[in-house]
Amino acid sequence: MVKMPVPQDKQQLRSFLGSMSYISKHVPDLRKARAPLDTLLKPEVQYVWESQHQEAFSLCKKLAGNSARLTHFDMKKPIVLTTDASPYGVGACLSHKVTTNGKSKLHPIAYASASLKPSEKNYAQIDREGLGIYWAIQHFRQYLWCQKFELHTDCSALVKIFGPKNDLGGCATGRLNRWAAALMEFDFTVKHIKGSSNSTADSLSRLPVCTPGTQQAHYPGGLAGNTSFGGMSTALGMRQQQSSELPVCSKIEVLLKEEELMDDVQELASAPQVGWASVTVSQIVGEAPKAAWDILPLTIQDVATATKDSRQYGKLYNAVRSGVLDSTDPELKKFNGVFEELYIEDGVLYLGSRVVIPTAQHLRLLTELHYTHIGVVKMKETVRRYFWWPGITKDIEAMAAKCDGCRRYKKKPPPVPLCPWPYARRPMERVHIDYCEYKGKMVLVMIDAYSKKIWTRCMMSDTTTYKTLAVLFGWFCEEAGFPTTLVSDNGPQFTSREFEEKLSKWGVKHILTPPYHPASNGLAERAVGVVKDKLKKMDVAATPVELHVGLAYIGRVYGLTPHASTGRCPFELVKQGPAPSLFPCLTARSNQQRRSEATVVKHSVARLHQKRQFGEGEEVVIYNNHTKLSSKGTILEVLGNNNYLADCGDGPKHVSGDLISRVPATTHRDIGGSNEGAQQDLEDTDADSDADNVSICSQSSLGSEILDLNSDNVAAPNLIHHKRRRRGEVTRLGQPMENLPRLRPLRHR
Repeated sequence: MVKMPVPQDKQQLRSFLGSMSYISKHVPDLRKARAPLDTLLKPEVQYVWESQHQEAFSLCKKLAGNSARLTHFDMKKPIVLTTDASPYGVGACLSHKVTTNGKSKLHPIAYASASLKPSEKNYAQIDREGLGIYWAIQHFRQYLWCQKFELHTDCSALVKIFGPKNDLGGCATGRLNRWAAALMEFDFTVKHIKGSSNSTADSLSRLPVCTPGTQQAHYPGGLAGNTSFGGMSTALGMRQQQSSELPVCSKIEVLLKEEELMDDVQELASAPQVGWASVTVSQIVGEAPKAAWDILPLTIQDVATATKDSRQYGKLYNAVRSGVLDSTDPELKKFNGVFEELYIEDGVLYLGSRVVIPTAQHLRLLTELHYTHIGVVKMKETVRRYFWWPGITKDIEAMAAKCDGCRRYKKKPPPVPLCPWPYARRPMERVHIDYCEYKGKMVLVMIDAYSKKIWTRCMMSDTTTYKTLAVLFGWFCEEAGFPTTLVSDNGPQFTSREFEEKLSKWGVKHILTPPYHPASNGLAERAVGVVKDKLKKMDVAATPVELHVGLAYIGRVYGLTPHASTGRCPFELVKQGPAPSLFPCLTARSNQQRRSEATVVKHSVARLHQKRQFGEGEEVVIYNNHTKLSSKGTILEVLGNNNYLADCGDGPKHVSGDLISRVPATTHRDIGGSNEGAQQDLEDTDADSDADNVSICSQSSLGSEILDLNSDNVAAPNLIHHKRRRRGEVTRLGQPMENLPRLRPLRHR
């Protein structure tokens, strides 16, 4: 302590005064003597070393030297070794733990300190702390050999690395593994202490004693400088003599010697060279940093120059060299979590084996990696292996999102969740209609969503709007009445103005499914499949008579066969049953069972698809099934569930939600710009399916309507009268007659 040098800043002065506080109880006048030095630690006082401070500093060392009390080493007393490391050196204190009146105190046996070599000053802080432990144990080897002792350190990570449960596989660097393996011959327990309780070792490490002309100590850690044992001579010569008598070196000693050689090479490479090629440790060892330079046109000189020219990374570079990070600096806050793992090699910052790329080189690096459009996942795997900077993942995603080529040739987006149609509660509440082709002839197919009744009609080659209206309302609806809702695709006969006018006049709501999305009209597609399958198996000829007869047989058999989803015949559900059922409760049970089955299907399918919805005016990416390309577009109108009217640049189009994906929402971050602390946030947003906007209208009349195709005058619908039933009589649906709505005929005016 008497040979400690003059502190150069407030941090070193604080460490010196911490060691003085440790022995202040043995020096009565020490608090008064250190008063001028305490004044320098005030935040508002600038650190200027004057004569009064030098006098106070010399007086404190003199009082400490005159009152220093070192105890003799006793093998029977508990031994405690306290270590610490700073950017300048390492320090250690060997002491005995003495218990008096139930209170434990540490009585120092010896102090030791040593300065770091230039290459060791570039170590990460955790490596310097590990170096301090390894050096201290080797330094006090003659006291600790075959003795059980406690090791105190203020670095919590080293408790696991140097502890008894270390598997030597999860350490941050190889040198920590080698030091931990070399110290397995000692019996010690690692204990973590607070930094405020480690004032003695901290002051020894921040103010290492460096006497000019002192011979360098060749410890395996490679430390330089002299050591002090409080007046006791070291056993360095004895240890060197013992090691020279050993016949064979162990493998661990060979590894440590190799590491010492690597540090010497790095120190030589960092010094100015004249006529010599620069050599780096990564080129000698062949580790991951060298592989990073092999995949890019970036050179180590480019990164080193950009690091020094950058204001943010220049501050970080100086902080790593000094070992102190200003956590209040907004530009350095993002490095708080990784600061202990940063180190410097050849003027470049490294995080483990990864190169820390400054902001000025971000855009250049990402552009080069994205040249072949390998995708976001591959870019992340490559970059994370060799490089690092704060927000690297978001910058990669932003680069890929801004790429026009990746967006244009993007694959078809995944389908949205299936949105089931609302449950139909009565016949003709909702019907689905579609055309199918059989041997060159067109067949019109309609199916009721409630009863699953199928109507068919051979149209031959006439599929005009008027013929479709005549068959639909003059033939199909004659049996069960007008539908409340009609669902169809975008065929020309269904999208014509005349078709829409007639449906609007008769109070039928028309829903058009998205183009090229047959799943939206799945019930009609299923009915078409059933009809075509039966026609093929029956080998029906394509003549009008054969087709009419075949379709009539198919409709009759299908209508009188119990359906799997309802358990009832479609004909009975449409007619409401002319005779009472033997089991009147089956209908209620059937409806409840169908609702539960529909709920199960809805929840099971929802897990297989991604929810997605869009609003009016939103910018989207639309996939074209014909060209297999995607292009930008704008949502003009929300037509229904997964049903949109969009503008793709060539006019409004009817588009299904399955073909629409969201434009990646990215904030405008200038990668590689002057705003080095900016972060790129990308949101991976999911969309929910539209609420069902299908309105269910009540149908008060049943029957058929006779169309006059030559004029707009349409006759009033003829009503089918039910026979009167006695009060209390039960229908085939299991409901009393008085609960059914009474039907009154409409008279012609």
